Amino acid sequence: MSPRANATGARHARDVPALRYAVDFRPLDPLTSIRTKLGVVILASVLVSTIIVWAGRSYGARWWMTFPVAIVISLVVSQVLARGMTSPLREMTRAARAMSAGDYDIRVRTTSRDEVGQLGVAFNAMAADLASLAAAQREIVANVSHELRTPVAALRAQLENMVDGVTTPDTESLTSALDQTERLTRLVTYLLDLSRLEAGAAGLHLQRVAVRDVVEEVVDAASHAARAAGRDVAWDVDVRADLAFTVDTERLHQVLLNLLSNASRHSPPAAP
Repeated sequence: MSPRANATGARHARDVPALRYAVDFRPLDPLTSIRTKLGVVILASVLVSTIIVWAGRSYGARWWMTFPVAIVISLVVSQVLARGMTSPLREMTRAARAMSAGDYDIRVRTTSRDEVGQLGVAFNAMAADLASLAAAQREIVANVSHELRTPVAALRAQLENMVDGVTTPDTESLTSALDQTERLTRLVTYLLDLSRLEAGAAGLHLQRVAVRDVVEEVVDAASHAARAAGRDVAWDVDVRADLAFTVDTERLHQVLLNLLSNASRHSPPAAP
């Protein structure tokens, strides 16, 4: 049977818990040890055999008639009890196959109080962690796409302007394009650093920079993409040349660039 078929069966069993529990009979779940459960299975088999043999002799049945019946019934009883003991392992096997097919929402029943039940609890915790990790990976991909869209659009607009003759490919324009490329490289390195992202927060690279320099770089990068859309981005703020602050330049640059690009993209053409 394929993993996908097993996953479908496991999901179906999860969707109809009443039917599953009716078939999955676990009378020994309250016991807290596998050794105790094994002892109960052996004791139940011996006790059933003894009762049947005693009843047969009481009613005058011959031994060659009583013994086969006692053996068959004791085997049935031990099989029912043993199946209930191993049922959690089979359920975890089906769930593991479903998870290998991509279903991280499946969980196993954890009514057993023995070591197998503890394994089921750990299995469910692992499944929850894998589901969270899968969601985080999808979010990372979405964030990477969003964060790269703006600088790529700015660089493309700048190069298209040079090709179309809107701007002259002088040293200043080429240097600006090179700066955008280097910034993209640093941004990709940061976004794809999964170890730091999984830790909850990547380290900050703080440095002392002038406010005017940061704003001018952001406005210059945003203006290229804005001009391609028929808009203009400019700033008119009296900032002292010596005004500086300590900040992660790359992150602040990306935040401000996203804000300006979104404002330019969603503003009416005649808006200031």
